[in-house]
Amino acid sequence: MTAFAVLCGVAAAAWYGWHTRWLARQGFVLQREIAQARSGTGAPDLGTTLMLDRYVADIQALRVGDEANMSSVTYDAQRHILVSITNRQPHLLELSLDGVLQRRVPLSGFGDPEAVEYLVPGRYMIAEERRRRVTEVTLDAGTDQVVFDTGAQRHLTLGPPDDDNRGFEALAYDAGRQRLYIGKENDPVRIFEVEGLFAPTGQPLNVNVHVDPARDRRLFLTDISGMVHDSRTGHLLVLSDESKLVIELDAAGQPVGMMSLRAGQHGLLKDIPQAEGIALDDAGNLYIVSEPNLFYRFRQGKVAG
Repeated sequence: MTAFAVLCGVAAAAWYGWHTRWLARQGFVLQREIAQARSGTGAPDLGTTLMLDRYVADIQALRVGDEANMSSVTYDAQRHILVSITNRQPHLLELSLDGVLQRRVPLSGFGDPEAVEYLVPGRYMIAEERRRRVTEVTLDAGTDQVVFDTGAQRHLTLGPPDDDNRGFEALAYDAGRQRLYIGKENDPVRIFEVEGLFAPTGQPLNVNVHVDPARDRRLFLTDISGMVHDSRTGHLLVLSDESKLVIELDAAGQPVGMMSLRAGQHGLLKDIPQAEGIALDDAGNLYIVSEPNLFYRFRQGKVAG
């Protein structure tokens, strides 16, 4: 096979992937328009959803300290703060709900951490992209450093380590079912569902990992950069940096909502440049962090400031 033929094959595969995602997105948009027309209210008749179309930015592009590569954000429901992570000179960042940096906590023994997720008071999960490892850690107001300890911490590795920078990129936790979602960035986009990892101390683990390729193909996203589970609806929000979208998936894995991160949408004055993390608080406010150190907050029906 000639180099030209190989190049044509690669181009055709790329075009097919883009075209498939475009058709899926257009089909979803059409579904929403039909639902709006039938309801006569301007709101989609898709059951209980987060109504992402009603979110408007009231804080946007706020710089967080002098950080260089914020990745991921999660809401601590006990302390009512946000926690982010950086993957170079790894450390955790604690932020107020207004995006003000309050504290930096160094990480030791972690390589290329890309995601952090709140579990229960004082307990978090950290994902390392290239090592494809998730680790449960302790973090509270008295923690001055988080150290990886194989013997003391619950951890799970899925697949061999690699250097392609397309591994674990996002985490979400369903507290009701004690289910952990792990998002693989791309090639292909994949969401792993892990159950049985959080058995009480001293009891044997019976870990089950589930994937749903059909659901993942319906995402019409080129990558996954963040996720959050909403306990009120049971839905999963999936963030894409490259596609500049947030997709809401219902419990069956069907898209039921969409939010654009481009200028002119949801009160945004400029595109969110590199959205890397998403969180929801108890009041339903939505938070997004973007590399290098930009903070965004969205509220329903509020006027952008």
